[in-house]
Amino acid sequence: MPRMFQVCAVQVRNTGQMYACKKLCKKRLKKKQGEKMALLEKRILEKVNSPFIVSLAYAFETKSHLCLVMTLMNGGDLKYHIYNIGEKGIEMDRIVYYTAQITTGMQHLHAMDIAYRDMKPENVLLDSQGQCRLSDLGLAIELPAGKTTTQKVRVQIFKSAASGC
Repeated sequence: MPRMFQVCAVQVRNTGQMYACKKLCKKRLKKKQGEKMALLEKRILEKVNSPFIVSLAYAFETKSHLCLVMTLMNGGDLKYHIYNIGEKGIEMDRIVYYTAQITTGMQHLHAMDIAYRDMKPENVLLDSQGQCRLSDLGLAIELPAGKTTTQKVRVQIFKSAASGC
């Protein structure tokens, strides 16, 4: 099923610096009422400064897309590593290492009154040195200080069967 966004590696011409570009299709965002969600993700990424959460370097828009240019994490996602590590699985010291990084990223978000509501192995990305960061803050929300939420999130409503873009 087509998604509202694509992610690809991009390079800044004058510096050679590599980034990941998340291209959000405006037509699909509008159809699924995702504009607010995309702008909230951008705002949260602009606020967050943690080595355990992807960083927003640039944001821009074209006629058809909103583009978020972020930290390039070229080591794959945690789901890939879980299912492709071999018969013995991930070593315990590596599990502890990943857990500490994920927990620290979550603590950073919670300290900023941000609820990260899409925790899954696909959203934990690794860089080429094996450091991990939380990604895809599209379902995250900012809460008033000291408040909690019991709001349910239905991820499937953000997918589109229609083609376009």
